[in-house]
Amino acid sequence: MKHTVRKFNDEGWDGIILPKLDVERLNLLPKDFTVLNWMLPAPAQGAIAIVCREEDEKVYKACRQLNHEQT
Repeated sequence: MKHTVRKFNDEGWDGIILPKLDVERLNLLPKDFTVLNWMLPAPAQGAIAIVCREEDEKVYKACRQLNHEQT
């Protein structure tokens, strides 16, 4: 990410779209940034999927405890 920001600054690009959270974490967020409200977040970012057989009651119950309906 730092390389991309450096390249943006060095090569005089007119604009660039980067994940705000990543740029904030690196303390590289400029004061004149714009949030693109029409952009969708990266699908499944930070999410995992677990698949199991419903017939395997023990494993199914364990997996259900990890489920987060909103995700």
